Amino acid sequence: MNKKYRACLMKNFIYSRQDPGLLYTTICHSVDWLPVLRGLRGSLLLGLSIVLIVFCQQAAAFSGTDTIIYSPNITLTEDSPEYTEFSIAFDLDGNHLVWMNIWAERKIENRQEKDTIYLMSLFDNETQVLSQTPGNHHTYPFHPILSLSHNSLVWPEFVKEDIFLYTLSTQVESQITTDGSVDNLEDERKNENPIIDDERVVWAKKKPYGTAGDFDIVMMNISTGIQRDICTWNADQNDPYISGSRIVWTDERNEPDGGDIYLFDLDTNQEMPVCTDSGSQKYPKIYNDTIIWRDYRDGGPAVYLYNLTSGAKLRISDPLFDAMEPFLSNNYVAWTEYSKLDPRDERQRRICVYNLAKGSREILPVSTKYPIILDLDGDCILYREPDNKPMKNGYLHLFVINDEMPTMVRGEISPAIAENNQTLPVVSVPETTVTHLSPLSVISLIIVLGCGILVFRKIRERR
Repeated sequence: MNKKYRACLMKNFIYSRQDPGLLYTTICHSVDWLPVLRGLRGSLLLGLSIVLIVFCQQAAAFSGTDTIIYSPNITLTEDSPEYTEFSIAFDLDGNHLVWMNIWAERKIENRQEKDTIYLMSLFDNETQVLSQTPGNHHTYPFHPILSLSHNSLVWPEFVKEDIFLYTLSTQVESQITTDGSVDNLEDERKNENPIIDDERVVWAKKKPYGTAGDFDIVMMNISTGIQRDICTWNADQNDPYISGSRIVWTDERNEPDGGDIYLFDLDTNQEMPVCTDSGSQKYPKIYNDTIIWRDYRDGGPAVYLYNLTSGAKLRISDPLFDAMEPFLSNNYVAWTEYSKLDPRDERQRRICVYNLAKGSREILPVSTKYPIILDLDGDCILYREPDNKPMKNGYLHLFVINDEMPTMVRGEISPAIAENNQTLPVVSVPETTVTHLSPLSVISLIIVLGCGILVFRKIRERR
């Protein structure tokens, strides 16, 4: 039976070269094919889905320069029986990169832990320790949240629940809140999720003990030390983000356990709702007149965009993919996404980049099947490649987009520095630019499903 099946397939293929419509007719009306197609229906659909995923991921990409970032202080150790160590909370700002290393023993009793914050200069590849716990200034673990802007770095601490500031030019660390953990519970105000932009820091601060206990949005000018409330409505306000004089956050005043997006303008001293649609909206970011966030109105997570000038609101992520938290900087929006059609336990990922000037969505051309974006700064995308590779062979990458817009000039990397286990020389990515303005994957899916429906309808008619 197998031999007859293969011979029939070759015959139909030869005939179809003379008459393109003959292949369809022969398949649908040959009695010998019916049990074969019925048995292969699941496999065919699975195969079509995988082909579609690969096709969509290669459908649009652009060019740029990919640099492997390596430092002996960027680690990922999971196979040691005695301890675990990994790097997290990467933040890129200009030619500075910061991250946190978390080291901990695997034993339960008398367990030792150590958190370390590092700074690397992408000009000369020098790495230095900015802060460490346990240490001179700290006793408790750090929250794995770092925010770097020009000369200043901020982060929160567990247990003490306060926020710390490190000034790069003076190499001085200071504590900018003191009410995170105090003896009098009525004065205790937990502080979390700080974000800094120039001289302004915003974060979420918990209401005092004895009240509703929800989070508010507050701001401090680090040059004056003056703190002010931004939003103190009932329910939680969290996930703040600041750019210039504008602050955005997730607000649950109208949707408990969900979230809407709100904005406060420091210049006009006015608050306004940005998105109060159904479903949950979280993790907003703002740059100039553009606001983005992660949106759950359609079931799976998507990326939405709102323009303050035009009032236009639109979904910019592919409807066939689940999107992770988006990043926004200058002319680009970027995020990691997973295909909804991928049936495998570990779904394939891709990094999408939306060009605000062109209104187009493109695919970052990377060699791994499982990239994860870590940060976006200007035209520079920081991502990791978790393919069980040694650190020197490309765990952490910096992709500089090659676009018509001017790009930031990075420092030259000498072979001597590369030999000293620092940043490796750049690798140019070939030109593969294919810009698309519409979701090509949706069109492909309609074509595939349409053909499948026609074939199986013919099969059912022959029963």
